[in-house]
Amino acid sequence: MKHIFPLLLLAIIAYLSSCANQGSPSGGPRDTIPPTFLSANPPHKSLNYKKREFEFEFDERINADQLRTKMNITPFTENRFKVLVKKNILNIVFDDYFEDSTTYTFNFADGVGDITEKNPVINFTYAFSTGPIIDSIYVNGTVRDLYNNEQLKEILIALYSIEDSLNLFTGKPRYFTQTDEEGHFQIENIKTGKYRLYAYEDQDKNLKNNPQKEKHGFIADTLDLYTSKDSLSLTVQLIDASEPKFVRAKNTGQYFDVLYNKYMESYDIRTIDTMRTRSIPAHSFFKENTIIRFYPDGSMPIEKDSLQVQINSTDSLGNHLTDTVFVQFKSSKRKPETFNFSYTPDTKFKIQNSIKFKLNFSKPIAHTNYDSITIAYDTLQSLTIVDSIATWNINKTILTFETNLDKNYIPNQMLLLEQELLLEDSIARANQDPNDTTLATIPPVQFSPLPNQILFKIKPAAFISIDQDTSEVSERKYEFLKPENTGQISGEIETTIPNFSLQLVDPKFNVIAQVRNETQFKFTYVPPGKYTFRMLVDSNNDGKWNPGNILKNIEPEPTVFYPETMDLKAGWEIELFKTNKLVF
Repeated sequence: MKHIFPLLLLAIIAYLSSCANQGSPSGGPRDTIPPTFLSANPPHKSLNYKKREFEFEFDERINADQLRTKMNITPFTENRFKVLVKKNILNIVFDDYFEDSTTYTFNFADGVGDITEKNPVINFTYAFSTGPIIDSIYVNGTVRDLYNNEQLKEILIALYSIEDSLNLFTGKPRYFTQTDEEGHFQIENIKTGKYRLYAYEDQDKNLKNNPQKEKHGFIADTLDLYTSKDSLSLTVQLIDASEPKFVRAKNTGQYFDVLYNKYMESYDIRTIDTMRTRSIPAHSFFKENTIIRFYPDGSMPIEKDSLQVQINSTDSLGNHLTDTVFVQFKSSKRKPETFNFSYTPDTKFKIQNSIKFKLNFSKPIAHTNYDSITIAYDTLQSLTIVDSIATWNINKTILTFETNLDKNYIPNQMLLLEQELLLEDSIARANQDPNDTTLATIPPVQFSPLPNQILFKIKPAAFISIDQDTSEVSERKYEFLKPENTGQISGEIETTIPNFSLQLVDPKFNVIAQVRNETQFKFTYVPPGKYTFRMLVDSNNDGKWNPGNILKNIEPEPTVFYPETMDLKAGWEIELFKTNKLVF
C-alpha cells in the first residue's frame, strides 16, 4: 500500500498538467476579418459638441498602439491626444478644446485593428462639428504620373486656404488625405472658402514636400469651394522646384567658386566696371551645375587684384538670379581637381548611317589634338576627326561632332584594291618581254576588318585642360544596325491639337523616336519590343514642351497617352491608318 500513494499522486499531477497545457488547436484558417465599428459617443456627425473626449465601440477586442501616429485630423490641428483601449472600447482624450464652429474629421487610417492579427478597420472615418452645422463640401479626383500616366497610391492631397499664405513647402495643409491603390482621393467636410490644391509625396510624414526628392503637382486655379468639386485631375513629377539661391563665393585652392543651392541650367557673366579692359577669367559649371568655377588662366595677377562681375543665372524651371561678386585668385599648394570626361552614345547604340558624339569635360579645354581622335574600320583603315565638324560650347567643356559612316567601307575598299591590282597586272603583262618567263606581282594589302562594327578611340593626351592635365585613353566599339533585326511602325494621327510632339516610347517610357506636328509618321529600324505613344502638348505654342513652374503658379503642359501597347517583332511592319489610326 505504501507504493500505491506515490503512483496515484504522479497520475494526478500528469492529469492536471495536461489540462493546464490545453490551448487553441494548431492549424485552421487565419483570421482576416477586421473589427466592425458599432457606435460612437458622441455619435457620428454630432453638432455643437464642445468636449474633449470621444468613445468608439467595436464588435471585438482591438489594438490601437499605433493610432497616435496613424490618425489624421482635418482641418489640421496641433491638439495632442491620449489613446486608451479597454477590450473593445477605444477612448480618445484631447489636451485642448477644438476651434468653435468647425467641422472636424478623424481618419483612423490603419491605426485600429483586431487584437490578434491586427487586421485594420477599413475606411474608418468620423466627423463632428463644434458648431450648428456639418460642413458638407467635398473634393475628389485622381492623381497620375505626368510622364507615364500611372495612377499613384499614397500621394498626399492637400488643401491650403488662400488666407493662410502657406504652400506644400512652407506649411502644413488645412485639409488632407491620401490616394488609394487606384490613385483616387476624396476630402470631405470642408468648410466653404477659397483653397489651393496640391498633390505630393510625403515620405517622411511631416505633411510637407521635399521638392528635391518627392514628386509633386498642383492645380493653378484657385478652388472656390462653395460647391463640391468632382473628378479633379492632378499630375505629379519629380522636379526640383525649390527657389534658387546664391549661397556664397569663396576661394577653393587655386580656383574661385560661386556656389548655389541647386542645379542651375545656364548663366552669363559681364564685368561691372566697363572702363577696365581686363578680360573675365575662364569659367565653367562644376559639381553638377551647383558651382560656377573661375580658373586662373593668366588674365589676372594672383593675390594682387580682383574683378567685379555680375552673374545672371537661370535654373531648369526658368527662375532667374542676378548676383555680383569680386573674383580674386589666391596662391595654394592644394592639388588641382582631377581631370576626367564622359561621352555618349554608349555601346548599345546601333549605327545606321552616322554617329553623333557628345563629350563632357570636368574642366575647360585649352588644346585639342584632333588627330588623336579616330574611328577605325579595321586595324589599318581609320578616319581622324577634323576640327571643321567639331562644335564647342562657350566654356569649352562640351564637344559635339557627327560623322557619316559606311557599313560597306571595308568591302568597297577591298573591291577597289582588287580592281587596281588586276589593272596593274594586265598592264605589266602587256608590257612583258616575250623572252621573260617571270612576272613580278604586287603583294595585296591585308585587311583585318572588324565584324560589322567600328572602333572609336581617344588616344592619350587628345585633350589638354586649362590646368594642363592630359586626357587618358578611351575606346568603344559600335555595331552597325542590321535592318533584318528591326521593324517599322507607321500611322496617322487624328487630333485637334495644333502643336505637339508624338513620341514612340518603350515600357519604361524611354523615347525611341519622335515627330513634331506631323499627322503622318513612319518610324523605321525600330528594335523588337513593346511600344506605345505619348504626346507632349505645346499648349502655349512656343515650340517646346514646358514642365511648368510651381513657384510661378504655371502648370506643366499636358501629356496625352495612347491606351494600347504594340508588340513589334523583327521584320514586322505595324501600320496604324484609317480605322486603326491614333486618336488624341
